[in-house]
Amino acid sequence: MKTVSKILERRELEAIFWLVGLIYLYSIDPYACEHFSFCLFNMMGIDFCPGCGVGNAISLFMHGEFLMSFEHHPLGIPAFLIILYRILSIAYKEIKLKQLLNREKKNGKCTSVNA
Repeated sequence: MKTVSKILERRELEAIFWLVGLIYLYSIDPYACEHFSFCLFNMMGIDFCPGCGVGNAISLFMHGEFLMSFEHHPLGIPAFLIILYRILSIAYKEIKLKQLLNREKKNGKCTSVNA
């Protein structure tokens, strides 16, 4: 049996992970030839990597370059929208769950959840 706080921490960590990733993709210069990357293909000197294409596409999309984003990888825009939806859905669930916890604390009910 997991407590609600542990479930909250796991969800918060996932949302933070996605948010930091989007912030990183926004902060890089999508027009630069080289930028820091954890890509194994890039480290081995292979130019083509579908993952890097999606990352560049998301970065270009966030900078308003919609056509270039689609040219880098057609799934960049849908990937961005899915990640954004996931962040917002986690935040919404967190807010609702915390409101429920506060109500239960006021009523003196148990705060554990089966997961």
